[in-house]
Amino acid sequence: RRQRQMCIRDRNNATDGLNTALHRMSTGYKVNCAADDAAGMFVSSRLNAAIRGLAQAKKNVSDGISFINSADGALSNMTDILNRMRDLAVQGANGVYDDRSLGAMQDEADALMAQLNQIRDGASFNGMSIFGESAVTWSLSGGSASAASLSAPPPRLG
Repeated sequence: RRQRQMCIRDRNNATDGLNTALHRMSTGYKVNCAADDAAGMFVSSRLNAAIRGLAQAKKNVSDGISFINSADGALSNMTDILNRMRDLAVQGANGVYDDRSLGAMQDEADALMAQLNQIRDGASFNGMSIFGESAVTWSLSGGSASAASLSAPPPRLG
């Protein structure tokens, strides 16, 4: 009877050991619960939380870069329009054009101003206006210890 109990106990210990080994192999982790290694589990949990936080920070930074690229594209188009408007102003001020030519230059400048306002009003990222009616502030978090903030006044046109 005693030998039978020892055999059952040994079999249960072997089964428990096998289950633990299979659990570790199936998850790929050495420490799966606090019973395996309490200190190791604590360190592992903290590292996993830090990794998840850094993965989210990477996504935040990527979104910030996309936002900046959208704003850069809009500003680049606006700069091209403003340069053309400046060229028209300099060209019209040289005194060699008649009223009809000056009128055509003014019509082009008016159309450019309308296009400039359309870009200002329509530039957006993820449904958020890039250039608003009031000062716009963007905040970007790249992790638990870093954050960047940028504030810009609205462009004043026309």
